[in-house]
Amino acid sequence: MKRCTKCGQDKPLDDFADRSERGAGAKKSRCRECLAQAQKDRRKANLDEVREYERAWRAANSEKVWASQKRWRDNNRETYNDTVKRWRRRHPDRYSEARDRYRASRSQAETLDVSRAEIDRIRASACFVCGTRDEIQVDHIVPLSRGGRHSIGNLQPLCAKHNAQKGAKLLVEFRRYLREVS
Repeated sequence: MKRCTKCGQDKPLDDFADRSERGAGAKKSRCRECLAQAQKDRRKANLDEVREYERAWRAANSEKVWASQKRWRDNNRETYNDTVKRWRRRHPDRYSEARDRYRASRSQAETLDVSRAEIDRIRASACFVCGTRDEIQVDHIVPLSRGGRHSIGNLQPLCAKHNAQKGAKLLVEFRRYLREVS
């Protein structure tokens, strides 16, 4: 048994962290519970400094961070998938932008910055084909898979139905398809 210098309670030795700098068997003077509370208090009092330190550490150790995150995702696949699904439902516009950037990078398409305001303006527009304003999606006029760029000049508003029908067709091919269908 050992007495914690912070809370004054007598606790088993296992409740105290090791002091490796003092040699084998040496224990810290405060119990783990008090040490954890002190760390929380210190973090709360210096939140901006702590966040800046952590940001710098993550930037300097990006490979360690990535490996750690990958291990966690692999070990917690269900939790990770549920978290991703919830985020996608809460942020459909940000998900769509990220997905478009990813697809553009995968197809090695040229990617120019498209601002959120420009995406919002397109989503607020009417469907290019039928004029509806329901379920508007941002479509690439020349699909990324066909060499199109991810730029504001290559984007148009389409409703979900027409975007699904267009798929990877060029605009000329899509118009021809619509004439054949109707």
